[in-house]
Amino acid sequence: MLKHYNLLPYNPLIPSILKACGGLHCLKPDQQLHVLTILNGWSLHPFIASSLILFYAKCGEIEIVCKVFDEMPEKDLVAGSALVSGMGWWRCFETVEVFKEMCLAGFKADGMTVSSVLSTVGELGDLGVGVMIHGYVWKNGLGEDKWVVSVLIDMYEKCGSTVEMMRVFDEMGCKDVGARNALISGFSRNGLTDEALEAWLLRS
Repeated sequence: MLKHYNLLPYNPLIPSILKACGGLHCLKPDQQLHVLTILNGWSLHPFIASSLILFYAKCGEIEIVCKVFDEMPEKDLVAGSALVSGMGWWRCFETVEVFKEMCLAGFKADGMTVSSVLSTVGELGDLGVGVMIHGYVWKNGLGEDKWVVSVLIDMYEKCGSTVEMMRVFDEMGCKDVGARNALISGFSRNGLTDEALEAWLLRS
C-alpha cells in the first residue's frame, strides 16, 4: 500500500514494522521489506539488522538470522543481543556458543542479554556454564540487576543446584517479589516442599 502511493517507509519506521510483523509471524511482508532495505542500502544499519535478526528468529529462520548477522560490517552489542535472544528461542546450544564468542570479541553484555543466556543454560541444565556466567555477572557489575538475579536463581533451580540457588538469594541486597517467587518455585520443583512453604511464609 505504501509503495502504491509512493510513500516508501523511511529508516526509523522499518524496525517498528518488522517488530509488528514478527509478533504476528507474518513472514512474507517482512521478506518484502527486507528486500527493500537491501535495495536502499539500509540492511546493514545496526538497528535495522537487529530488527531483521529478531524477526527471522521469531519465525524460526535461523539460517537467515546467522546470514544477516554475518553480513553486518560492524557488529555491536545491539545486534549481538538480538542474535543471542533470537537463537535462544530455537537453538539452546548455539546461543551459549554465540555468547562465548561475543565475550571473546570484547563485547560487554547487558542484563537483558545475560538473562537470555542464563535462561537457555537453565533449559540445557548445564551447571558448569551457568557457574561461568554467574562469575561474569559479578565481574561486570550485573549483580544488582534484579531481573538477572531472579534468572540466576531460576537457572540454578533447573540445574538442580539448590545450594547455589539459596546462596544467590541470600546475597541479594533487596529481595523483591520476582526473586522470592523464583526461590519458592525452585524449592518446589526440587521436592523441597518444607523450604518452599517457609519461603512463602517469609514473603507474606
